[in-house]
Amino acid sequence: MGLTREEAVEELSQRLTEAQEKGDDKIELAIRKELHRLLGFYQAPEPVDESDVESATLAAIREHLEPLGLAPAGTDVVELVRLAAIRITEK
Repeated sequence: MGLTREEAVEELSQRLTEAQEKGDDKIELAIRKELHRLLGFYQAPEPVDESDVESATLAAIREHLEPLGLAPAGTDVVELVRLAAIRITEK
């Protein structure tokens, strides 16, 4: 019976520590590559819905700028950014 993914990662992590202690760079590199493969570092990222990213970004901008009281609540984010830029450059 084979190891689970978590067990394999643990085993490789232990072997990596041993290779580092011995100063065996070739083995360390091979173990790192295998760990990265197991952890999915070489997989292409899943596509992201750009509209979700844009919405989250705008919400974060609004969350940071509205408390500054630059304009009434609900003011367009672009206007909030413009007013914040003016405030920054005036100081």
